Amino acid sequence: MKKETKKDDGLKIETTDQLLDIIEKYGADRVFFRIPTRPLRNILFLSYTSSSDEQIAQMAYIDEEKDTSVGRRFSYKIRLQPFNPNYASQRYYTSDLVQLARDGVVKILLHIPVT
Repeated sequence: MKKETKKDDGLKIETTDQLLDIIEKYGADRVFFRIPTRPLRNILFLSYTSSSDEQIAQMAYIDEEKDTSVGRRFSYKIRLQPFNPNYASQRYYTSDLVQLARDGVVKILLHIPVT
């Protein structure tokens, strides 16, 4: 008997306000993203990415420590840090991030622990 696997397309977000409301309601530590990013290359004490490297989808979280948004948190840009430290972080305008999610390039996932 074949085991069915469920495809997770992520949350359906249509507007920047919807994304910001979800982050504020559930907390930045419960909203995750599957983003395309490139591996980091290291030379001595320098890390960089190369546009010749293929982008690979990685799970990422909102890096609040390095986010420099002003006013309403995350209202302008969001910095996403992959869980895998060998991949580069990405900074997105919130409106661009929502559009990438609509286009299926980025997936937005919500983690709600079962109690």
